[in-house]
Amino acid sequence: MPDGTRTHDHDYSNRQHVAHALYHHTFGNNILILGADYLNDYLSTYQFRDNASHSQSNIDGYAQFDWNITPRLNVVASLRYDHFSASSQSALTERLAIVYKFPWMTFRANYASGFRAPTLKEMFMHFDMGNMGYMIIGNPDLKPEKSHNFNLAAERTNRIRNRGILDGRYNFTLVGYCNVFDKRITTIDGGDYEGMPSALYWNEDGVTVWGVDASLAHIFDWGMTLKLNYSWMHETGNVIYSQFSQPRSHSLTWRVGYNHRFSPHYALDAALSGRCQGKPQSGDTSVDHGYTIWKLMLQHHIWRGLHLNMAIDNLFNYKPKSYYYFSPLTTGTSFSIGISVDIDKISKS
Repeated sequence: MPDGTRTHDHDYSNRQHVAHALYHHTFGNNILILGADYLNDYLSTYQFRDNASHSQSNIDGYAQFDWNITPRLNVVASLRYDHFSASSQSALTERLAIVYKFPWMTFRANYASGFRAPTLKEMFMHFDMGNMGYMIIGNPDLKPEKSHNFNLAAERTNRIRNRGILDGRYNFTLVGYCNVFDKRITTIDGGDYEGMPSALYWNEDGVTVWGVDASLAHIFDWGMTLKLNYSWMHETGNVIYSQFSQPRSHSLTWRVGYNHRFSPHYALDAALSGRCQGKPQSGDTSVDHGYTIWKLMLQHHIWRGLHLNMAIDNLFNYKPKSYYYFSPLTTGTSFSIGISVDIDKISKS
């Protein structure tokens, strides 16, 4: 409406005009890439105060050289320049990646500087989240997020042979990283706003994130699959914790699968999966200090094109002691069963 009142939750217009130029040239096994982009972003939405509209332009240029020094050694170096009109900010960022492939292991090392200007929504949003009981409030004074990112990784993929039930293909990956942020964009508790809690976009000043990710997968020749992923993450510096952000130091996911065809008319796919979350780094006692959720899925291939699907979610009936913005969306164990029919396969049978 002319007075700025919301008329409909679909009063939304987002127009983007993009120009893109790309050039690449090959020098033997090496590749040079040059490019530039222009983006004009216009957004008018009911999520802005008084249904206002905002726009910004982004101009960037980049160069990358992919240098295959030997069949085992590869180096990729790049530079990028960005300018954002809404925040009147520019930045030059760089990246260097090195890969060396031993016969028994692949090693990777990466460094990249980062720059992210705040989005239009992060600067100007003013929205009650569809009457869900809290406000999201933008911050036009946000500064661009800058970072330095370091990464080391080792990976091995191989096959086990002549070891009986262990025969199959496996993959192991170990990654360590350190990300140093300046003005990281996040949300903080914005206090009470017209009787509702609110989240305000904000800059964290000086945050370092350390982490290790490990993954292991084994596909056995006789039908079983094992997958395991573990992550450790720790934040230091001026970290802002809120009900909208509760990072956890430890997390673990797993999946055990099995598939087998017992007869021409029956096959089974089964999977037992789960996730485990450690306690939040903030030490907040109002949120769950670690939990585990399991899920069992069975798919019976009864006949050509006919499948019976069964699932038990939250197998051991975990219930959060309190519900907040990042609590698991469960009220306990749930069951589901369904039948799917592939008409095309049945008609050809």
